Amino acid sequence: MHLSPSIQKRDSPNEILRARMEKKPSGRFTFLKTQQENTCQQQVQNNRDRIKSNLRGIEFWQQIGQILHILNRPLPVTKDQIEELLDLGKKLDIEINTMDSEFICPNTKEFHENYDILEVLGEGCLGLVKKIIHKTSQDLYAVKIVQTQDDEIIRNFKRLIKLSHENIVKVHKLYVDFDNSFQSERQEMFVVLNSLGHYCEADAKEIFKQLLSAIEYMHRNGICHRDLKPNNILCVNNKKQIKVTDFNVSKFSDSYKEFGDLKDREKIEMWTYTGTVAFSAPEIFTGEGYNQMVDMWSAGCILYSMLSGQLPFNADYLNDLIDNIKEAKINFPVELFEGVSEEAKDLITQLLQKDWALRPHPDSALKHGWISEDQKLLESQRKGMIQDQF
Repeated sequence: MHLSPSIQKRDSPNEILRARMEKKPSGRFTFLKTQQENTCQQQVQNNRDRIKSNLRGIEFWQQIGQILHILNRPLPVTKDQIEELLDLGKKLDIEINTMDSEFICPNTKEFHENYDILEVLGEGCLGLVKKIIHKTSQDLYAVKIVQTQDDEIIRNFKRLIKLSHENIVKVHKLYVDFDNSFQSERQEMFVVLNSLGHYCEADAKEIFKQLLSAIEYMHRNGICHRDLKPNNILCVNNKKQIKVTDFNVSKFSDSYKEFGDLKDREKIEMWTYTGTVAFSAPEIFTGEGYNQMVDMWSAGCILYSMLSGQLPFNADYLNDLIDNIKEAKINFPVELFEGVSEEAKDLITQLLQKDWALRPHPDSALKHGWISEDQKLLESQRKGMIQDQF
């Protein structure tokens, strides 16, 4: 009820009661308005009309704001960009529609045209995070740069773009470089082995030389991969070239800066139990620490698999497998190694030594007779050709 000043004339209690209640046949009561309440209702209505008038003004400015927002929007993507994006979706078997073109760009050219890359903010398992600045607005952002063949990253982005919360990082746009990140001709060595059964010795030799060269480079720069296996080796260029990948559990050390020669510093000390059991060296399971020579053990397992299509150590149970690895007893079944040279088996035996100190370093392994044999033959042939010319 409206409260009036005390000087205003009031209705008597009887008048109020009589005015407000009137018995109806239905047995219900209806409330009738007094003169004072009519005046109050009029004031309420006047207030409502004034509020509506103000709201119309607000709506007008909201419309103006929407127009300005549209005018300030970046130019829409072109028809060619949309077609390129839809084609990307077909290649990766991902559902991409025209609405996604506002948030997903099928190339990185636009990114480099609009942003300057600044310092590194962080480094994770999958890539780098760098600070970037928009060339026109000078707004600062963070960009995550990932090199992957997993199309799940696009699906995850489509989920993240829908999130908008003040306590959750906001993603704005995804730039995809298909040519460099989603090459269909790249295959894991594991897939190639499953297809071939095993490599012929000549091909295995050429590819294994590349692996030893990669390991030598890593160790020389203070990096121990710790998870070398066929799944982490990509085969490219018609399967004749390899690329080591997946450094998720690798150890990066700066100790190499203090020493000139790989053998002088001898080892990168580690204690973390990690890697894939079937390709792990015996010392990893002792708990007494290990060094970068675990990579050479893994290389021996890989070479064994390349030539035979099987693992050097097998067991039905994990504990039994670990025990077999710790014993380090190597067998070369005739049915698996028929036709494989003794030199190849000798290199495998050296790499799979139980004592890490007896394993060859990668530079020494590259000089092993099985690998250097063809190189010496080529050098002698070149010398013969030179002598013939004279």
